[in-house]
Amino acid sequence: MPDLLNAVETAEELDCSTETVARLARTGELPGTKLGGRTGAWVFDAAVVRMFKQQAQKSPGARKGARGRTRPRLSKEATASCPQ
Repeated sequence: MPDLLNAVETAEELDCSTETVARLARTGELPGTKLGGRTGAWVFDAAVVRMFKQQAQKSPGARKGARGRTRPRLSKEATASCPQ
């Protein structure tokens, strides 16, 4: 079973807010699972979060957010190699 991170832990790992993590998850930029329906909590595979962070650090075409932080898009090829 993969190591899972909640939204707070993921935000700390990515150096962003929990709102940003939720938005990235809603838009599919950061793959995650929402537990408990519409008002449930997001959880993320730690390996996917690490891959997302690495891609953000080395991606020359990554977008910058309002606070100047890099926002990459995690490719489908990258997530395919992550444990499910």
